[in-house]
Order: sequence, then C-alpha cells, then structure tokens
Amino acid sequence: MSKHNKNVIAVILLVLSIFIALNFGAFFLGPTGLVGFNDSNSAPVWISETAQFSIGMNSELLLDLNDYFIDEDNDTLSFVSTQPSDFTVVVSDSKIGRAHV
Repeated sequence: MSKHNKNVIAVILLVLSIFIALNFGAFFLGPTGLVGFNDSNSAPVWISETAQFSIGMNSELLLDLNDYFIDEDNDTLSFVSTQPSDFTVVVSDSKIGRAHV
C-alpha cells in the first residue's frame, strides 16, 4: 500500500471518528448533560392558603417551612432569613422562629 493511500485511509478514519463522536454526543447528551436526567430545576412552591402570620408583642412564633413549601423535583430545601432590627429570626433546618427582642 502506498504512502498516499495510507494518508487517505487515515483521513477517512479521522473524519469517521469525528462523525461518530459528534453523533454519539448529540444522541446521548442534552444541553445540560446526559439525556434522561432532569435538565431543569423547578422552583419550590408555596402551598399554604396562609400568606401572612401575625403575633403579639413579646410572643414567639415557630413554623416548619416544609409544611408550607413543596419542591416538585424532591430537592432538599434550604432556608435562610434576613434579620429585622426589632426582633430576632432563627432558622434551623426547616424550622423558623421569631422572638421579640
């Protein structure tokens, strides 16, 4: 086999390899990873009819936020809070509490 024929075969194999690799990737990979895996993440949804909570002065309030939110993806939810100036908010796992300072 001549050197020219070997080069032609090498180029054909290279092009064929690239074609197979690209088609494999297009077939098995979606825009964010492997096809069949969840390509999107749904936001948690508030499921309670209650939109506001009121408490009296010097009172405490304790809520389990897992009772008020649902996540369609069944992701574990994390909760954080900002601190108002006139009372303390404490978050521990899914529990949130308020105490007047």
